[in-house]
Amino acid sequence: MKPKNFFQASNQSNNKESVKTETTCPSCGGKAIITQTSVDVPFFHEVLLVTVKCEKCNFKLSDVINMKFGKPIRFTFQVKNPQDLTAKVIRSTTSTIRIPELGALLEPGPASQPFITNVEGVLHRFLDVAQTLKNWSTTPQQTQKCQQAIQNIQMAIEGQISFTIILEDPFGNGMIIPQDQEKITIEELSEEEASKLKTGPYIVLKPEKTRETPQQED
Repeated sequence: MKPKNFFQASNQSNNKESVKTETTCPSCGGKAIITQTSVDVPFFHEVLLVTVKCEKCNFKLSDVINMKFGKPIRFTFQVKNPQDLTAKVIRSTTSTIRIPELGALLEPGPASQPFITNVEGVLHRFLDVAQTLKNWSTTPQQTQKCQQAIQNIQMAIEGQISFTIILEDPFGNGMIIPQDQEKITIEELSEEEASKLKTGPYIVLKPEKTRETPQQED
């Protein structure tokens, strides 16, 4: 399945008028301003940009909230040559990215942030994590395991090995866009598959099944 609308987007975002309100700064108790701006971002659809800034202590907090959600989806892309590393990767706050051959997994957490990069950029993110874990290693076994992971990721970055990158999103906001669209597989996830994915900063509430009241016959 390769719907054309997945690969068509404007290169310009459409910012709407901002709404500002006052609140109490969580850091110093002074006056803070909340600014909310609705923005149509290419690939991410409509998002709400929220910033909190204190006029007294300069405390600042920013967040991005998705305003639209689609059907749960999975993108599977086979990376077989250096050119494939340039495929665009749009990761929303609810996207999970996996590279099985490297044992690499990126799941959304409560502070999950969206980003737009390419396959090579995703590999560099995993490389940074592997190098950090190596620095934190406390045993020779942990160090060796991290070093092996670093070598495998570096080989992938250099185009020396083939691998599969999988992006899954329970709300349909993330995607992978290669130059050759024939190289990617797009699948709609079942309800069971989607329920197993983490949803980042969002909580999914499922309605309880109502019990039928037995009717008494006269």
